[in-house]
Amino acid sequence: MMKNIDFMAGLSPWILMDFRSPRRPLRRIQDDFNRKGLISEQGMKKKAFFTLQEYYLDMDKK
Repeated sequence: MMKNIDFMAGLSPWILMDFRSPRRPLRRIQDDFNRKGLISEQGMKKKAFFTLQEYYLDMDKK
């Protein structure tokens, strides 16, 4: 989708790493963390990290 937007000059992930958030109290799922990051709170790279990495590497080839 992003390749088809001619006027796009760049992009950046909204949240790089999961972080503690008191507004995320859902036990066993959120456990007081915002989990939308590309990297978990333990430093593990998520699937989305590698998807974005592949996109950036592909753009670098052009």
